[in-house]
Amino acid sequence: MKSLIFVSLLLLLLIRVKATEENYQFGDIIAFQHEKKCSCKSALFKHYAIYVGGETLDGKAPDQDIFHRTGPFRRVSGCVFGKLSEEGRHFKDNFLDGAKGFTAGDHRAILGRIRDMKENCKRYNVFTNNCEHLVTFVRYGKKISVQHGTVAGFLWKIFRFVRGSDRHVIKISPDYEDVSCKRLCPRRAIGKVN
Repeated sequence: MKSLIFVSLLLLLLIRVKATEENYQFGDIIAFQHEKKCSCKSALFKHYAIYVGGETLDGKAPDQDIFHRTGPFRRVSGCVFGKLSEEGRHFKDNFLDGAKGFTAGDHRAILGRIRDMKENCKRYNVFTNNCEHLVTFVRYGKKISVQHGTVAGFLWKIFRFVRGSDRHVIKISPDYEDVSCKRLCPRRAIGKVN
């Protein structure tokens, strides 16, 4: 009986993971919230990747489905292909879609930008060359980092204001200001309602 329950739960988990992955389209920005524990407060920061799915690309293994910029603390730092399943909780975050001056590239443009960044990744820099700069360049053709809906984003706004470099205000759709508590922490959200 225990085996049957275990197999059933495992099957449900696999179906849910597969269903989540199937919602992504080539070129979508995927965000991974980084925080110490599940809470309904803003995440510390987000890691970003571009969904490439089953696309055939040089240097990409068949089981790899994302392209992302790894930070300075990873063994292999750079613009690399990886596996969505190894990155933790994730969700689609095309936060600049519809923002003035930002248009998602077509399939061909995104492929070209991935190839370009794979070859010309350059050294990681939290202010000028991080994972968010990579994904916004690949999807929209412009490098930008705002870390919307995070503690890092709030600090980044203060830093830009003090430097006097906050001239360009980008209006982000309210849908992308923060991820709902129910999506991030279903058990915790239910506990708060009761």
